Amino acid sequence: MNNKFTVYAGGIVGIILLTFLLSVMPDSFNFFREEKSAMFVFTLIVIMIMLYEVKLAKSSSEPTFLRTIPGLKAVEELLEDLRKWVDQFFMFQELWI
Repeated sequence: MNNKFTVYAGGIVGIILLTFLLSVMPDSFNFFREEKSAMFVFTLIVIMIMLYEVKLAKSSSEPTFLRTIPGLKAVEELLEDLRKWVDQFFMFQELWI
C-alpha cells in the first residue's frame, strides 16, 4: 500500500474522529458548532495535505522547481526605467538651480 495514501487515510480518519468527539461533548463544556462541522473537517484535511506535501518536498533529494512569474520581470524592468527617469529628471533640475 502506498505510504502517502496511508498517511492521508489515517489523517482523515483522525480528523473525523476528532470532529465526532467534539460534537458529543456535554453542552456545558461544548464550544464546537455542529452546523459548521463539514467546513471544519474540510479545512483540517486541506491543512493536513498541505503540511504533508511540504514535508515530502523538504525531504526529497531532487531540487524544487519554482516557476518564475512573468509579470514580475516586467514590473522590475519598469521600476528600473522609472528609476533612471527620476535620476535624469533631478539631474536636469539641478542644472537650472
